[in-house]
Amino acid sequence: DRSEKYAARDFAQNYLKSIKKNGIIVTFGDNDTFPLWYAQEVEGTRTDVRVLNYTLSGMYWYVEQLYNKLYDSDPLPFTLTKDFYGLGKDSYGVMDRSNEYLEVTEVLALMRDHPERFTHSTPQGDVMVVPTKRFKITLDIPALLDAGVITMEQAAQIDPVIKWEINKNVLYRHELMILDILGTNKFIRDINIMNPGYIRRVFPLIDKYCIQDAMNYKILPYMPFVFNQEIGGFDQVRFTDYSADYYLNGVDGEQLKWGNLDADIYVDPISLNMGTVQRQNFVVLADDLWDKGETDKAVALINMADSLFPKSNFPRDQYCIHMIETYVKIMGKEVGLEMWNDIYDYYSQYWVYLNSFGRDKASGVQSLKFKTAQILYTLADIAQKSFGDTERADQIMETLKSYGFQI
Repeated sequence: DRSEKYAARDFAQNYLKSIKKNGIIVTFGDNDTFPLWYAQEVEGTRTDVRVLNYTLSGMYWYVEQLYNKLYDSDPLPFTLTKDFYGLGKDSYGVMDRSNEYLEVTEVLALMRDHPERFTHSTPQGDVMVVPTKRFKITLDIPALLDAGVITMEQAAQIDPVIKWEINKNVLYRHELMILDILGTNKFIRDINIMNPGYIRRVFPLIDKYCIQDAMNYKILPYMPFVFNQEIGGFDQVRFTDYSADYYLNGVDGEQLKWGNLDADIYVDPISLNMGTVQRQNFVVLADDLWDKGETDKAVALINMADSLFPKSNFPRDQYCIHMIETYVKIMGKEVGLEMWNDIYDYYSQYWVYLNSFGRDKASGVQSLKFKTAQILYTLADIAQKSFGDTERADQIMETLKSYGFQI
């Protein structure tokens, strides 16, 4: 019975509400795109946000739509005209003609204005090429300040030129498109992305130039690093300051909704994954806040995570192992030990189940047994180091050895 489950609608609205006005959100598949479209088309939620599906942008007809205004969302920023993404323009060659880093917009403008200079004949037909593998984006600092993307302090500190190199001989339609948008936009309009890995092949620096902004990752014109005096080096900031307020207080005085996933209902695999990811976000953010001295917010986020995504619907499994240390630090050793016990109970029972298979079927679960053994070994290590429970750690190790496993 899923009649009381609203995860698709609520999560979609939460994603959209977290984005700055007229921003862009890059999605990838069905499950992270269709709910956003529903929220905009049916519920009328944040129609100023442009949803850009990276997979569909491999299709010429989809890219053509991005040149148009949609509801309250402005057209996306392009240097190339839409015919460069048209039918039959599925891929572009990449040639390493320059040892210098070239401005993205200047390269694309040359291709746009002088296509004959970048067209090569092959046995399969004419192919247009991108004439460099080395790109740069020169920031317009005054424009970034006017748009509120950076502060005056950041303007004085950031590198005004971002350089990178791509190790590819071909750019497919969707890859050329994202290169075009990044270079033309110059970080003026907010670009958010569900998963930074989507565009790593085109912009290899993405992991250094993004930050988690509540539920989304925001692409930045600078690297969000702060100096850590304890280690004498720099740490990457994981969350924006806005993230905690967003999760704890919602938007415009209205608390966020989370699909009723804390009720006694069936939580399907997709909703389970969505809730698990957000539970992890709550805990990682809480850990950051605790280290900054914002202890009340940290405790509130842990309590909210346990309330919204209870263990009755979201089992404490391998994805919770990294949370044990955070629970001990913020909520105390007893609460952390409860987390450890829940995970151990889950996998100790699973271990017995996997070892119940007879000889003819045992080979089919061998990889699962090895993975479970690794998890139990990790739990034994935590039991000893975090809780001083050498007896429990030794017991786990002896159990694994009795089944012929020794890691």
